[in-house]
Amino acid sequence: MSKQKLKETSQSINIEDVLAYLKSNPDAVSQYPQLLEHIQLSDKQNPGVASLIEKQAAVLREKLAKIHRQMDGLITSARENESIQGRVFDLAIEVMSETSLDNLLSNLYNCLQDRFSVDFVSIKVPLNLTNNGLAEFNSSYQKDECFLLALERIGKMSARCDQRYPQSLLAFLFEEGAKNVSSAALLPLKLSLGDKDVTGLLALGAISQDRFSANLGTHHLERIGDIAIAGMSRIITNNS
Repeated sequence: MSKQKLKETSQSINIEDVLAYLKSNPDAVSQYPQLLEHIQLSDKQNPGVASLIEKQAAVLREKLAKIHRQMDGLITSARENESIQGRVFDLAIEVMSETSLDNLLSNLYNCLQDRFSVDFVSIKVPLNLTNNGLAEFNSSYQKDECFLLALERIGKMSARCDQRYPQSLLAFLFEEGAKNVSSAALLPLKLSLGDKDVTGLLALGAISQDRFSANLGTHHLERIGDIAIAGMSRIITNNS
């Protein structure tokens, strides 16, 4: 090949072509070690520039550190989930061992506040129970605008967390504690009582705005709701 043709060929190749070739042929340097004679890794303006191997090692160390951080996050999350699952299991045992609705509710409230760091707990079920006297059960809730609004907020979901509930809704759910609630979770309580189905509400309130943020996963909350449903349905059915 003449010097003129070689010059024209070299001018037609740009850096993108070189990079593309090296990416598709990562072993090019080992196949053509003479390339190393023409690779300049440092110059007079940048004395002490790291070698190619050192640069590759630095990149690999950075990637490895990132993987370690991700693994640490996954391990922490797994441990936290395991801890929550253990507390949910303990809650299920305690709730299902109760024989009276009054004790069940009291136990449920205490467990949620003490073991799950919930500041406020509220249950509203549109159902009248004879000789009961529990404020949580009242058929008038079915016509209450705030109760209907809460069910509407949940929609077809099994649980809903948010920091933007109307103050009127929070007052209905948490009464005097509403002024201190910055975030809340709403869970439907779908009770099957023989041939009758009733949907109530379990509301969890928190002083912290981040406790029940809108992007919080609801898997564990839904399990807690299932436990409350099973316990209440069993007792109400047995006593009816």
